[in-house]
Amino acid sequence: MLGSGKNNRSTALDQGQYQLLFDTVPQGIVFHDADGRVIAMNPAAERILGRPAEELVDDPSAEDHGTIREDGSPFPGAEHPSMVSMRTGRGVSDVIMGVYNPREREYRWISITAVPLFRPGEDRPYQVYTLFQDVTRQKRAEQALRDLELSSQAVEAVKAERKRLYDVLDTLPVMICLVTPDYGIAFANRAFREKFGESHGRRCHEYCFGLPGPCDFCQSFRALETGRPHRWEVRHPDGSVIDVHDFPFRDADGSPMVLEMDVDVTDQRRAEKALKESEAKYRALFDSTVVAVAIEELCFDESGTPGFALQDVNPTWERMFGWTKEEAVGRTGRWLKGTTEQDLADILLKVLETGEPSTFEDHLPDADRYYSVSAWKMGAGTVAVEAVDVTDIRRSQREAEEQGKLLQLILDSTPVAIGITDEKGGVVVDNGVLAKIWRGDPSLSGVADYACCRAWWPDTGEPVRPEEWPAARALRGETSTATFDIERFDGSRGALIVSATPIKDAAGKVTGTVWTNQDITDLRRTEQELKRSNAELQQFAYVASHDLQEPLRMVTNYLQLIEKREGESLDEVSKKYMDYAVEGARRMKAMIDDILTYSRVESRANGLEPVDMEKALSIVLKDLNLAISESGASVTHDELPTVLADRGQMILLLKNLVGNAIKYRSEAAPQVHVSVLRNDGEWIFTIEDNGIGIDPKYADKLFKMFSRLHTREEYPGTGMGLAIAKKIVERHHGRIWFESELGRGSVFHFSIPLDAGRYGRGSGLNKK
Repeated sequence: MLGSGKNNRSTALDQGQYQLLFDTVPQGIVFHDADGRVIAMNPAAERILGRPAEELVDDPSAEDHGTIREDGSPFPGAEHPSMVSMRTGRGVSDVIMGVYNPREREYRWISITAVPLFRPGEDRPYQVYTLFQDVTRQKRAEQALRDLELSSQAVEAVKAERKRLYDVLDTLPVMICLVTPDYGIAFANRAFREKFGESHGRRCHEYCFGLPGPCDFCQSFRALETGRPHRWEVRHPDGSVIDVHDFPFRDADGSPMVLEMDVDVTDQRRAEKALKESEAKYRALFDSTVVAVAIEELCFDESGTPGFALQDVNPTWERMFGWTKEEAVGRTGRWLKGTTEQDLADILLKVLETGEPSTFEDHLPDADRYYSVSAWKMGAGTVAVEAVDVTDIRRSQREAEEQGKLLQLILDSTPVAIGITDEKGGVVVDNGVLAKIWRGDPSLSGVADYACCRAWWPDTGEPVRPEEWPAARALRGETSTATFDIERFDGSRGALIVSATPIKDAAGKVTGTVWTNQDITDLRRTEQELKRSNAELQQFAYVASHDLQEPLRMVTNYLQLIEKREGESLDEVSKKYMDYAVEGARRMKAMIDDILTYSRVESRANGLEPVDMEKALSIVLKDLNLAISESGASVTHDELPTVLADRGQMILLLKNLVGNAIKYRSEAAPQVHVSVLRNDGEWIFTIEDNGIGIDPKYADKLFKMFSRLHTREEYPGTGMGLAIAKKIVERHHGRIWFESELGRGSVFHFSIPLDAGRYGRGSGLNKK
C-alpha cells in the first residue's frame, strides 16, 4: 500500500482527507461512493458506531449492521439517508436511526444529515457524505420522560417524586423547562436559568426573547398538537443557536405541558457550517485556481527508500504537465521537469520534517520553461505542491530590463528635465537635465529649498513662492503646470514650463511627485516675435482695408454719377457694364468691411464683462427682423445664461449664426432654435435649423476666410461670416463646430468657458 501512495485507511481518495477537521470533529463523518459503498470514515464515526472502518468499507447497505427505526423496526438500507441523497441528488437532514454498537453491546441513537457531492458539469452525485451526531443521551432522556407519564392511580406518587425529578433535572448540563399551554414557565432547571435568568412569573416569550406577545416562530406546542416529540432550532437574539427538543407531558393533575430540552449547538453549527464551507471552498479553489496544484503522499518502495506518490491534481496541473488526473494519481517519482527524482523527494521530506514551506524555481533548459514551485505540509505524510509557469514573467523581466536600459537612454538624451521627489519635496531621482537648465545644481532636499530657484510669474512679475511650485502643489494632491520667467544660477534669464503630478499609494496618500522642467527660452522668444508679427499683420490688414474704403467709395460714386448724367445716352451694353462695375464695387466694399471686422476681433476688442445672452439674442432678432419677416422664420430659444465675454462680439457671433440659419433655408419656413447646456467647465451654445444642410466633407473648408459653398446668385454674401464667428470664439478660448447632412438641416455649436478670465494672463482677453 505504501508503495502505491494510497491511504492505508481507505482505498479511495476524497477531499475530506485533506481537512484536519476530519480527524478531530466530535461528529461522525462517512463518505459513500455512487454505489453506496462506504469509502472513508473518521475516528468519531468509528467510536459512535463501535466498528472499525474495515468492517464497513465496501458494504453498500446498512442492513447487516443492526440499524433500526425509532419504533424499533428494521431500517432498510435503501432508505438510508446516503442512499436517498444519492438517488435524488438532494440533501437529507435530521434522520434519526438506531445503530447497534458491538463494543458497548447496546444501541446508539444518531441524527444523520446526508449531502451529495457533484463534479463540475454533472447532475448526478459521484459521492455522498453523511454527518451524524450521537443523540443517545437525548433519546434516553426522551424515554425517561415518557416513562414519567404515570397512570391516574400513581398521581400522588408522582407528586412526591416531583422535587426529586426537578433536582435531577437541575443537575443535567442541558437546558430543561416545563411550559404550560398559556406560555407560563412551570419549571426551569439551573442550566436554563444560567442562560436566560430567573423567570419571575414572566411568560416564556418575554422571559426568553423579551417579546410582549407569543413568538411567531415558536414550534414548542406542536408536541401537544401531535402528541409526539418535536425537534426544531431557534436562533436567540444573542446569536446562539438552540437545538430544541419538545415532548408532550402531563402534570400530576393531568394538565398538559411541554417538556422542553434545549441544547446550545452554536459551536456545533458553526463547525458544521465551517466544515461545509471549507470543503466547498477547498474543492472550488483547488479546481479553479490558475496555478497547478498536486497533493503528494509519503510512500516507501520495496527497499524502504522514501518517495512520494501523487494523490490528487487539479485541472491546471493536467493542462500544464500533460497527464490526466487518472493517469497521475498513484504515480511516484519526478514530475517537475527540471529536477531529479531525488532532488524533489529530498525537498518534500524536509518540508514534512520541519513543517516549514519551501519555495524554489524549476527550470527546463531544453524547452526554456521556468516554474515557480512552492511546497507546504498539509498533514501527516501529505504535502501540497504548487507550480506556476513563470516563463512569460522571466521573459518579461528580461524585456523590462532591456526596456529600462532603453528608457534610461531616452531620459539621458531628452532635453526635458524629468525626476521624482519624495513626500517632503526633495529630489530623489532626476535625469541630469535640471542642472543643465539652471546652469548649476539646485540641490533640492525639500519644498523650502525651492526658494533658491529664482522665478517670476510672467503676467504679474511677482516672485514665485516655494509653495507655488507645481511639485509643492502636487504634494497637496494637485496636478499642475505653470510657466515661469527664471534667473539661472549664472545670472542669465530664461523661461521654463514646470509640471508635476502626485504619486499616491494604495490608500490614496501622496508619497511623492513626478515632475518635468522644460526650457522654453527660445520658444518664448519665437512666440513673442510671432505675436509682434501677428500684430503687425493685423494692423496692416486694418490699415489696408480702411485705406481702400475711400478710393472704392470714390469709384462707386463716380460710376453712379456717370450713370445718372449719361444714362439716357448709354446703350444697353454700356448700361450692363456700368451695373457690373457698380455691383463689383459694392461687393468689394462688403468684403473690405468683413476684413475690417475680422481684424478688429483682436485689435479693437473690448474687455470682458458679464453678458446676458438673452438680451444679446433679442438685439440680434431685432436686427434680423426684416429677414425673419420675409422668410416667415420662427426663432425660439431656451433660457440663456450670463457669460463673461465681449458683449459686442457675442452679438455679432449670434447674428452670423442665426442669420446663416435663416439665409440657407429650404422650401419650408425656417425653424431656428437656440439652446445651451453647462458641461465640464464651459457653456455650450447650439443653433439648430431645418435648412438645406451641409455636406460633412466641407468641415475643414467651412470656417476659412471667403469660403463659399454656393454661388452669389444662389445665396449672397462674402463667405466671411463663419470665419469671423470662429475668430470670436477662439478669442474667448472656446470651440466651434457643426453637425449636418445635406437636406437635413444644420446644428452649429460653440463653447464659452465658465471662467474665461482665467485665460487672461498674456491673452489679451482683459484688454481695456
